[in-house]
Amino acid sequence: CLCWVLAGSMVDNKSVTRLNLSSNCLSGESVSALCAALREKGCSLAVLDLSCNNLEDAHAAAIAEVRARRYRRDGWVTS
Repeated sequence: CLCWVLAGSMVDNKSVTRLNLSSNCLSGESVSALCAALREKGCSLAVLDLSCNNLEDAHAAAIAEVRARRYRRDGWVTS
């Protein structure tokens, strides 16, 4: 899955702070890859646009959980 490659880049490349993945028909595997990257301490991503992907409720909940944990851990605020 290309998202695993992208997810690895999100952790390795500290200059990536915004990522627009809108309208990409993301799958559950893609969301899993993104969540794994967002959990990494080295991930500097602050803004992630996943609009128009028809994500299932479980996928949205997983991303929301990771975001909440990162906020509690790092104290960052997104725009």
